[in-house]
Amino acid sequence: MSLMPAEEPFEGEEMEGDLADGNPSGPRMPKDKPRFVSIVPDSPVVIDLLQLENGNELARIQGRIDRVPVGTYDKIRVYYRDVKVALQDGSVLRFRPSAYSKFDIRFRAGHELVFPAVADTTKPGDWTRYFRVKIDVVGIKIKILSWGKWWRGCKVILRPQIFAEAIPPALDGLAGTADNVIVGSNVPPVYGSFNVSLGGSADNVTVAFDDNTVWTWRESGSAPSRRTVGVSNAKGVASLRDGAIVEIVGDPVSGNIFQAREILLTFPKESTGEVSGGWNLDHFFQLRLPTEDSVYPMPKWNTAYYDNAAAPFAVLTNAAIVDGAVVTARGYPLVFGGVEAYWISVGP
Repeated sequence: MSLMPAEEPFEGEEMEGDLADGNPSGPRMPKDKPRFVSIVPDSPVVIDLLQLENGNELARIQGRIDRVPVGTYDKIRVYYRDVKVALQDGSVLRFRPSAYSKFDIRFRAGHELVFPAVADTTKPGDWTRYFRVKIDVVGIKIKILSWGKWWRGCKVILRPQIFAEAIPPALDGLAGTADNVIVGSNVPPVYGSFNVSLGGSADNVTVAFDDNTVWTWRESGSAPSRRTVGVSNAKGVASLRDGAIVEIVGDPVSGNIFQAREILLTFPKESTGEVSGGWNLDHFFQLRLPTEDSVYPMPKWNTAYYDNAAAPFAVLTNAAIVDGAVVTARGYPLVFGGVEAYWISVGP
C-alpha cells in the first residue's frame, strides 16, 4: 500500500494490462525523490469487502505508514491479488485483479490528506499522531473478457471502487502494556482506567475509558493476517486485564490523563491445537500435543466469543468445540499452564 502526493501524475486505471502479473511489484520511485510512502505487510492481509467492519483491516495497514513528508496526498494505491468472489449460492470463484494488480483509493476533492509537519510514529516511548481517513466502498467494477456457460467458465477482471476523505482533527495515540487495571463498571454505562508505561524515563499515562470507547480485539503478531474483531463495551471491558497489549487512540485531557476513543487489545497468550475429547464436565477443554494447554473460556464457557477461523469468520457457539476440532484460543496465561480464553476461533 502506498500513500501518493497530489502532484503525482494520474496514470489511469485500465482494467486490462499485464494480466500475468501474479506478484505485483511495488511503486517505482526515483532515488533522488521518493514520491510514494509505502508499507508492505509482513504477510498478505485478507480484506473481506462484505464484512469491512468500518474498514478496520485497511485502517490497520494504513496505521503502519510513518515518516510522511510534509505535503498533500490525494491517493492511496493498493496492490492486491487472489481475488475471491462469493456467489449467492455460496460457491466461491477466483477472479483476476485489474491491470498490474493495483487500484487507487482517491480522496474526494477538498478532503485530501494534509501533513503540515513530518509525521514520525516510530519513536519508542512517545506519542503517536493519528490522521483519520474515512473509507467509502461505493461498488465493484468488473469486466468480462470471455464468456462461459456459467461464471466458473468466464474470465473476469475485478476492481473495487473506493473513495476516501480525511476527517479532522488529528488524534493522539499511544501503545504499550496495560497495568493497574481498574474497572468501575463492566455493565453499561461502563467506565474505568489503566496505566500504560511509555518506556524510558517517561511517566506512566493513565488511560480512562467509558461508554463511548470503541473496543477491538486483534490477533497476535504471529498470525499470518492480524485479524480484528469489534466487540461491545461490556465484552471489551470484561476482557481487559493487567498484561494486555493495547493501542489507544484518543485525546490528552490534562497532565498524564488520556481519554480513550478506541482501544485495540491483543491478548498476551495465543494457543493453537486440536481439541482432545471435547468439553470437560467442569466446562473447559484440553488441547493435544504439542501444546497440551487447558482452555478455560471466559467469562463463561457459553458466553466466550467463538467464531470461524476462515472467511467469512461466522460467529459460532460453544457447540463448535468437539473432539479433533482445531482451535486458536486467545486470552491470558494461567500460573500452572493453560489459558483463560475470551476469543476462540475454530478451524485450521
